[in-house]
Amino acid sequence: MSERVQGVLDAVPLAMGMHGRDDERWVYVNPAMASLLGYERDRMVGATALTIVAPEQRERIRDRRASLYRGEPIGFNRATWVRSDGSLVSVEVSATLVQYEGTESVLVIGRDQADVERQGAEQGLRQSETMFRDLYDAAPDAIVLVGDDGIVLLANAEAHRAFGYEAGTLVGSTLEELLPAALRAAHARHREGYFVASRTRRMGERLDLVGQRRDGSEFPVDISLGPFSYLGRRAVLAVVRDVTERKKLEESLCQAEERLRQAQKLEAVGQLTAGVAHNFNNMLMGVLPNLE
Repeated sequence: MSERVQGVLDAVPLAMGMHGRDDERWVYVNPAMASLLGYERDRMVGATALTIVAPEQRERIRDRRASLYRGEPIGFNRATWVRSDGSLVSVEVSATLVQYEGTESVLVIGRDQADVERQGAEQGLRQSETMFRDLYDAAPDAIVLVGDDGIVLLANAEAHRAFGYEAGTLVGSTLEELLPAALRAAHARHREGYFVASRTRRMGERLDLVGQRRDGSEFPVDISLGPFSYLGRRAVLAVVRDVTERKKLEESLCQAEERLRQAQKLEAVGQLTAGVAHNFNNMLMGVLPNLE
């Protein structure tokens, strides 16, 4: 094996080794395999390859080797290897025929199953985090995560848009900056009290709440609150909804109801007037003959 090829194999993080097809003794073992099994490389080279396989699995491995020698490749399969101290390690193993120094040999590649599962879990976690971030940023309401000191820890895309901030600039600011100046001191006290006795507050409680954009303009909001734990610290998750359109609709509805009441009053006055005129006419009908 050339020094260049050996240098590449030595640097591979997967456990790799080669043994002869005929005598099935290791002719090469990379550092990752020696480390996984707890051996020094020099001690493994020359040893029988099956000695690292759990005794109850050796017959099955022999059958697979026979299939490999017939030209059938062996993909990754679960196996159990024996470390130098007798402990067992679950691995995924593949084998393929290669030419090594002019002799047909078997290249064995193994990977610790614990590492495979951990990598799978880490990949699943990254996928979950990505999905959460996508859903978080796609939410139609502003979402802000605030620590018990009032500092904004997280803010989604809608929060930045609703309050007029550039992306990423809300994190590190204080929650009170999102409120009119006249309300900030009272809100700080309210926030401290919330963390003393946290509770979930849902939207729709019809509180007159107001937010302030970066340019100083104010707008009505509805807010739900929920206690949250973030990186081991207390926090509150606030979902903020701009209710400007709802307020306009409510005002229009109130105005329509007022116009309806006025119309109903006018109708009632008209009916009363018509009734009085009718009664007065009846009275005249009785008086006029007598006058004639």
